[in-house]
Amino acid sequence: MGRGRGAALPGRPGGGPAAAADAEVELGGPAAVTVVRRLSPDDWPRWRTLRLAALADSPESFGTPLSYWEGHDRAERWRQRLTEVPFNAIADLDGERAGMVSCVGPDEHGDAELLSLWVAPFARGRGVGDALVGAVAQWAEQQRARRLVLRVLVGNLSARALYQRNGFADAGPADVGERWMTRRVHAGWSPGAPGVLRLPSGRLVRGRGLRRPLPKGPRPEFALYLLKREPPPVEWESRWVRWPDFGLPSDRAAASDAFREALSRAETQRVEIACLGGRGRTGTALACLTVLDGVPGAEAVRYVRERYAARAVETVWQRRFVARFG
Repeated sequence: MGRGRGAALPGRPGGGPAAAADAEVELGGPAAVTVVRRLSPDDWPRWRTLRLAALADSPESFGTPLSYWEGHDRAERWRQRLTEVPFNAIADLDGERAGMVSCVGPDEHGDAELLSLWVAPFARGRGVGDALVGAVAQWAEQQRARRLVLRVLVGNLSARALYQRNGFADAGPADVGERWMTRRVHAGWSPGAPGVLRLPSGRLVRGRGLRRPLPKGPRPEFALYLLKREPPPVEWESRWVRWPDFGLPSDRAAASDAFREALSRAETQRVEIACLGGRGRTGTALACLTVLDGVPGAEAVRYVRERYAARAVETVWQRRFVARFG
């Protein structure tokens, strides 16, 4: 369904041996059970069966033809394929071989590429493709990938619908007759949750007042605390910026460095910025993040007030700090 590359990809990052086989995910009820298994090189006979079936059924969707693999139909070649591509999985539907998928990366940009997804004709429309995409997304998140990318044939409407259903969006032309599709990997903050600010780049950062209880739901993975005194330890990674209430950071260079770290982490982590009330210091820090993300300093306070809190950035000194930040 997705455009794939059947040959090994020795030049791609993350091309080490696959993990142990039979890491299973089971989906569905008694009527239809899909089991996704990650493969190791020792599982090459399972992979071979599905790969040859996929190439016979949908040759246009793969980068190497059936004749190539028939001409290289040796155990060591199949093992090499499963070694050089770091993630390979198959799906069984009610005990029958039903689909396959691979993934490489992440590369230097944080992109992991989904490859070689195929679902057997008898299993199409029964959730197997969704299960395989979900397994890839889970692996990519474990690898700290920033995005999942893939190539799909323009005319393969069922595949495009599958990927769109799983959060992928069109990202422009790839090779002739193909389109790139991408989705963010990390399960970040919900865009509509209280205190969550969407930055111009699409990153989501949560602002919070520490006088209020920790909200229900996912916890931060990194927090920036803007307080006069060092806060108590928390379960997640955190950084403290000494910052008196209604004032400015005691060390402006350290604050700037902390803002840049928070912005960078927000690409792949749930980042929280907090002070006691969640308005003055937190709003000022969020406004500085918007400047780093491309908003002019003169417009950053308005951006945060319109999207986070109407009373954010409380003092004239804080507003001047934002206007001059950069």
